[in-house]
Amino acid sequence: MRRPYDNSRTVADEAAVLADFGRRSRQAYRNLPHRRDVPYADGPRSTLDVFERPDAVGTVVFIHGGYWQWCDKADFAFIVPPLLEQRFRCVLLEYDLAPHSGLAEIVRQVGRALDFLRRQSWAGGPLILTGHSAGAHLAACHMAHPAVGALELPELRSQSARFARHLRRTSPHAPVSSRVLPGCNHYDILDAYYASLPRLGGR
Repeated sequence: MRRPYDNSRTVADEAAVLADFGRRSRQAYRNLPHRRDVPYADGPRSTLDVFERPDAVGTVVFIHGGYWQWCDKADFAFIVPPLLEQRFRCVLLEYDLAPHSGLAEIVRQVGRALDFLRRQSWAGGPLILTGHSAGAHLAACHMAHPAVGALELPELRSQSARFARHLRRTSPHAPVSSRVLPGCNHYDILDAYYASLPRLGGR
């Protein structure tokens, strides 16, 4: 059977990868000052976690994946330490899950979170919207910046490339870029991508 969206096929042991995500994320919550479950709208999952850096040059907002049905922002706090080192504050965004909420409502919910952040005096500097897997789709609904790993599933790489071409054609003045990160699969692309942000912080 052809399984073009089964990301577990891209790694030897998906359970071990996810367990490592969890271990590193719990360590980040233990070791780094943060504000947890800040409400940005009504609803139990309309919250975000803020990892602050007083001299931050901008804000990186991360939207987690999970096929729009699973996972939690807390599962991905392991991306925070390298961002703080690069002088970014980090916001981990939560959202409702399907099928409790439909996809159109989830997209609108992310928009409400961005509206909330725009009103916050502490969220200074440029706002960089990022996401992983389903979270990347939700981010792409609000900005034009796809990224992809070389070891991603062929269907996902193809969709990323087609999306970038579409944006360049329909939005010629938008800063659209699409790059393949060598040796990265659906999971370790997170470490590779967030380690590549220093140049955005002017360092």
